[in-house]
Amino acid sequence: MTSSIAMDRPSTTPDARGRHRRRRRWLFSLGAVAMAIASAGAYVLTHAGNEPLPEGLHTVEVYTVDDAITTVVPAADRPG
Repeated sequence: MTSSIAMDRPSTTPDARGRHRRRRRWLFSLGAVAMAIASAGAYVLTHAGNEPLPEGLHTVEVYTVDDAITTVVPAADRPG
């Protein structure tokens, strides 16, 4: 049986739970960083960005509103 005097003294042995808890925290953080890097890498690989047009002549169609034939619809008659 342990005496109450021994129980009142501070423990001199290192806390094993604290060490494991710290190790788990580092592993969790390392996993989160690895996931962020992997997802960023996947995004970069799948989204090539704006690619230049091939050489040569290109035609572009531009649409505008023709004010001569455009009418304003009253708010009560607008859909939605």
